[in-house]
Amino acid sequence: MEEKELYEINRYLSRMENEIIAVVISLILGLVAIKLCLKLIKRMLLISNMDNALISFVHTSINVILKISLLLYCLQKLNIPLTSMIAVLSAAGVAIGLAIQDSIANVANGLVMIGTHPFKVGDYVQVDNDEGTIEELRLMNTVLSTKDNKRLVLPNKKVFNSRIVNYNTNSLRRVDLKFTVDYDTDLDFALKITERTCRSCSTVLLSPSPRIAFYEAGASSLVISAWCWIKTAEYWDAYFQIQKAVYDAYKANDINIPFDQITISQREVKKVVKPKIEKKVEVKAEPLVEEPKTVVEKTTVPNVTKGETKKVIEKVTPTVVTKEKPKAVEPKKVLAPKIVKPTSTTNKPTATKASPSSTKVSTGK
Repeated sequence: MEEKELYEINRYLSRMENEIIAVVISLILGLVAIKLCLKLIKRMLLISNMDNALISFVHTSINVILKISLLLYCLQKLNIPLTSMIAVLSAAGVAIGLAIQDSIANVANGLVMIGTHPFKVGDYVQVDNDEGTIEELRLMNTVLSTKDNKRLVLPNKKVFNSRIVNYNTNSLRRVDLKFTVDYDTDLDFALKITERTCRSCSTVLLSPSPRIAFYEAGASSLVISAWCWIKTAEYWDAYFQIQKAVYDAYKANDINIPFDQITISQREVKKVVKPKIEKKVEVKAEPLVEEPKTVVEKTTVPNVTKGETKKVIEKVTPTVVTKEKPKAVEPKKVLAPKIVKPTSTTNKPTATKASPSSTKVSTGK
């Protein structure tokens, strides 16, 4: 099997020997031609004063396109079908494009910014809340150097879709400053001192001339506004110089500079005594149990066997008395004295009278 495959390869090479030699020669010549063409294009781009980032992008793009074209030409010379290969490359291109769509957007926005020139290297710009000097403009991102010497890299998509403020586009800038003086100060005198001081600063331009005016009456001071024109490159130097010069001038001419004061006072607060609310507590009265009392009942019972005999029978009955509902004691029934007839055969008895204390029984002979 291996011998048959080797035979087919040798047969194909012997048949395509001339084509292979022609393809190799075409490939070498094509690479040389591409190199010379790229040099010529780069030189033309440099003459046109185009941005370096755009020159690099154009140079790289032309190089890739020419080399892909040369490769397809060589494959066609070797009788290799390109239809399936082109379909595969197209599918791969779509997949890669979806995967790196943000990068493609950054490249496209970078090309637009390079062509429109909203800023250039060395400009001090503000992109949304980020400020800094442009150090480098690339196809994918923009590099800023902040005031405190930090390196800030922003995607071109964000830079292109943001509000860009370029402070270096114009050669002149205006410094807007505000100074405050006390209400007791002569306002005209303070205005003259401020204008004379601003004009004496070396960084302030006399044309256009500085403008000094009364701005407003503040809560605790009079506000004076100063507009001074300076060169863009000397902005911060002029800002600090004017501030220091005006302060020294106010101090030398006894112009009071007010400052915020806070007065703290203590106020006596009367304490409000809230009336106490007494809570009514319901106490359930429990019945008081007293010690049992002894009630002595005296009953006179006649002696049925002996006459004129009194016998007192004391009956002790314990009773429990409560405050709420004393228990009623039922009265004892007193037995009425009974008349006992004597057992006599001859004499009749006479009538007897019962006294309240004793009972008498009389007999007749």
